[in-house]
Amino acid sequence: SMAADGAGQLYATTTDGAFVKVNKTTGATTTVATIGLVSAYNTSGAIDPGAGIYYYAYTTDAASALYAIDLATGAANKLYDMPDGQNIVGPVSPKAPPTPPVRSTTSP
Repeated sequence: SMAADGAGQLYATTTDGAFVKVNKTTGATTTVATIGLVSAYNTSGAIDPGAGIYYYAYTTDAASALYAIDLATGAANKLYDMPDGQNIVGPVSPKAPPTPPVRSTTSP
């Protein structure tokens, strides 16, 4: 799985269980952490830009789950076991809403 954060930095999970940053110019990867999750099938991921979390849909023949991976540390936490081998394909996370303008409370 692969997704980009709000600044355009690519992150991915690998077939050997690593969570990596991907250089968009060279394709080189830098390991953030070894998460130990090796999916048996094509997987999906999406980043919540406000929370700094990569949501990863993990699937094997025995189990399916949704994980939250911290972009900075690579710590992976299981959020939800998906019953009956379900999988999430093509998740998206909208950009964080814009900050509302500050309104002046002074009167002329």
